[in-house]
Amino acid sequence: MDVSRRDHIKNEDIRVHLGITEDIVDKIQERRLKYFGHGFRMDNCRLRNIALYGRVEGSRARGRPRKRWVDNVTEDCNCRGWGVVEATHLANDRRQWRTSRGAET
Repeated sequence: MDVSRRDHIKNEDIRVHLGITEDIVDKIQERRLKYFGHGFRMDNCRLRNIALYGRVEGSRARGRPRKRWVDNVTEDCNCRGWGVVEATHLANDRRQWRTSRGAET
């Protein structure tokens, strides 16, 4: 559209003008949940599961704890009205998981 920040046009208005209906946050959540289902069906001995569910020795720095990937997945599940336990049960069945996420085949 050849628009600069100086034009003071809202991003929402630009998306409407270009016909973009998807929100980037929704797309990120969908991709994150897609990978969550993929990783959940992997064997427990895989490096991905060891890194995700393993414990690290030592102490954290002071201040607010950093957000972990699992925390983001939990928020994504809550946005869809699921608990994490329900999401793990859905993820066990690949076809059901794909349809429940709202993703196309």
